[in-house]
Amino acid sequence: MDEELALDHADLKDSAHPSIMVLREAEVRDLEKDIMNLEILTRTAPSKTLVELLNELVPSFTPAIVHGAGDA
Repeated sequence: MDEELALDHADLKDSAHPSIMVLREAEVRDLEKDIMNLEILTRTAPSKTLVELLNELVPSFTPAIVHGAGDA
């Protein structure tokens, strides 16, 4: 048995015990494909697109500064 902290309560569901929550199975992503896509986009896409993809891959990601924010 394991115990983990969950950042998003939406990923939790009730268990048979009222004080215990169960983590729903997360959507399995193709991490290698996502990283390769991100690497390619670093060469071609504007900063805004990269930040959007990072936010999708890592929901807790918050950029400190967006360089080239005026990129189209």
